Amino acid sequence: MARRRRKPEPDPVIARPPRWMLFGSIGLVVLLVWPPVAAVVTGQGGPGMILLGIWPVLVVVLIWRSRLVVDSDGVAFTFLATRQVPWSGIEALVGVTSKSGLRSPYLRVRDDRPIPINPFWRADGGSVTAAIEPWARRKGVRVEGPVSEAEQRRPRFVFIGLLILLGGVIGLIAARLTAT
Repeated sequence: MARRRRKPEPDPVIARPPRWMLFGSIGLVVLLVWPPVAAVVTGQGGPGMILLGIWPVLVVVLIWRSRLVVDSDGVAFTFLATRQVPWSGIEALVGVTSKSGLRSPYLRVRDDRPIPINPFWRADGGSVTAAIEPWARRKGVRVEGPVSEAEQRRPRFVFIGLLILLGGVIGLIAARLTAT
């Protein structure tokens, strides 16, 4: 009897935020850190101004440190801490569907909260869900909804921009109210 040959395992997937987002966040940090640094240097700022200048740097460090690693052991998501989920604990890879409450794709985990997959992130130049799909199929994880890059809807940049603008306006109003 001839032995059945198994297909080789897919390559490990490492997904990170895109470089334009990382470099854009560095530019934003420079803009947010400059006023507190100038106030401290001129002698008009105190300890609160130092804290005001530190938080954007911490956010950029978190963005640079965040990643999603998929290999034969399971899925490891790193942000504040690393969350390792073995393949046996994952129920399904859910693509973008209209019936899901979450708009972005995610991994449904048994007896735990889902692991969201950021639609901006890239793995080997393609979408993260398309890169994870071969691992999910090999490990017997159910795939629900469209996961290929062609079928996914891109995030709405205008809506995201409006949310950022609205947050800035609310921040200015709050700063004006607390300053008086």
